[in-house]
Amino acid sequence: MFSTADAMRDVSFVTRSVPPSRKTLIVTGGVIDVDFGKKYIQDFWPDYVIAADRGLEFCAKAFWVPDCVVGDYDSVDPAAMDYFRGIEAIQWVDLIPEKDDTDTEAAVRLAIEKGSTSVSILGATGSRIDHVLGNIQLLYQLYQAGVEGYLVDACNRIRLVSGICVITKKEQFGKYVSVIPFEKSLSDVLLRGMKYPLNHGRISMGTTLGISNEIVGEQAEISVGNDLALVIESRDSES
Repeated sequence: MFSTADAMRDVSFVTRSVPPSRKTLIVTGGVIDVDFGKKYIQDFWPDYVIAADRGLEFCAKAFWVPDCVVGDYDSVDPAAMDYFRGIEAIQWVDLIPEKDDTDTEAAVRLAIEKGSTSVSILGATGSRIDHVLGNIQLLYQLYQAGVEGYLVDACNRIRLVSGICVITKKEQFGKYVSVIPFEKSLSDVLLRGMKYPLNHGRISMGTTLGISNEIVGEQAEISVGNDLALVIESRDSES
């Protein structure tokens, strides 16, 4: 539960006054490890933060004032709502519960409208597999808009790529790298600098060929031609 008293500790909220977004963080209502989320914000340092519905609760725990709140507020703690409603700098986009898309999709559309070039989404994973799959689909909307998109949690970083993707050993997110077809089989895959290389190989829909590869060189080069693939950097949970 959100506590207004917690938010009033001697910890300053971070606020920004910036032009329309370039790097946008969307915080939504899935599972977020608070310590990881705080560190990710510090590393990513977004120009613009959108809280989607229950994502507002994480903002309270992280002592971070979002620039915008989007949602129908059917799942957020009312105490968090009441606290943030009192901050004039926040833009509110109120949605009705009876709608065709999720609060997260509304936040993604807003991020695109604001001219984002990179969007990271925290809280896009968790126990609701339907929401997880839906959020993965939202990467396609970002891709179509020419926006670099990521779903991030404490164990995974997920992106949708076409053409060439380079991941350096130094900057990789986790131990494993998986390449998964998104809309159809991958017909011309190059994997270089990896434990299990491919040279103009094929990764078919319905198979697990691209799962759990590892970077062994200074960097990995992944090429999928004109096809679309999910590239997932992952690590095992420490718990």
